[in-house]
Amino acid sequence: MPRLLPRLASVVLALGLASALGACSSSTTSPAAPDSVDGPSFVLITPTAVEPGTFLQYAVDGVSAAAAALDASLEILEPTDTTTAQENIDAAMLENPTVIIGLTDGVLTEFDYTAASNLAQQFLLIDSAALEPTGNLSAALFRDYEADYLAGVEAGSLASGTDSVAIVSPAATAFVDSQAGPFLAGVASVDPTQKPVIGNIGTEESATQAQADAQAASFAKDGATIVQAVGFGPGTTLFEAAATDDFLTFGHHVDQCAAAPGHVIDSTINRVDVAAEAALRDVLAGTTGLIASYGLAEGAVSLASLEPGTSGCTVLDHPEVMTAVADARDAIIAGTVIVDDPTYADPTIQPQPEPTP
Repeated sequence: MPRLLPRLASVVLALGLASALGACSSSTTSPAAPDSVDGPSFVLITPTAVEPGTFLQYAVDGVSAAAAALDASLEILEPTDTTTAQENIDAAMLENPTVIIGLTDGVLTEFDYTAASNLAQQFLLIDSAALEPTGNLSAALFRDYEADYLAGVEAGSLASGTDSVAIVSPAATAFVDSQAGPFLAGVASVDPTQKPVIGNIGTEESATQAQADAQAASFAKDGATIVQAVGFGPGTTLFEAAATDDFLTFGHHVDQCAAAPGHVIDSTINRVDVAAEAALRDVLAGTTGLIASYGLAEGAVSLASLEPGTSGCTVLDHPEVMTAVADARDAIIAGTVIVDDPTYADPTIQPQPEPTP
């Protein structure tokens, strides 16, 4: 059984080439770029139905922009009550597109197995990757941890007191704990005296929004003024708790500074359009089977406050902090500051189970 790579990897592997098959049907949206007989054609598979305002919607918009930049047609297939992601992949196979694209690890298993059985068809995963991909399965990953480090720089700069930064995470596992590392490194780069506390709740499968809110509120009552959420899925945020219990927090992957006005320092950003276009250009050029990562240097990750036209992030009220963040970003791009990749460099090392009491 092929092993699967955790989402945040930044390895670059190579190999190359690709046979076809197909089945079923699904729901679609209209092409995002002019459909040319001679141009490339893409089919995008989403893991779930796309809800407005979510990262998934943002990602779909990003792939649409990439397709337009490449003068390609794009068909989007979303699961429904009667159609699964696998059935949508099978339907896409019947169309023989240039590339079938999948979003997030929600379609990772389906893409991994389908690609291995259909080597003539090119596949691209975005924000996920197989550990041992076939030569027709490429992947585009984000170095999110570089943006997490910058968020830590902001937290360290704005913290008041040695115990004013806290982290809420779903479980005390090696993998989840590692995700806090870049943020903590950013805090320490500005204020080494900070002693952030980490609260683990439930397990990765059972942790709830209510538990996250309760833990954050507890930290705030104990004096924390900044509480970061680490290791949760995209549906779990601390915005409501921040507004209720008066602490500061961060958004993730999209600009969420307006989600709790006055309580969101900043948001990390994943520029799906940038990563998707770069990865698709490689595939179209015949460079396939790559697992490539994109970060600050490529313009694929950032902070909302560093993007043109952003408003609502509280850090914008602190020009001295913005200067420190811009300097840290430039140092990472230049290579004078190295942010450790929290994903295990050795792919044989897997997240460990939670210790038994």
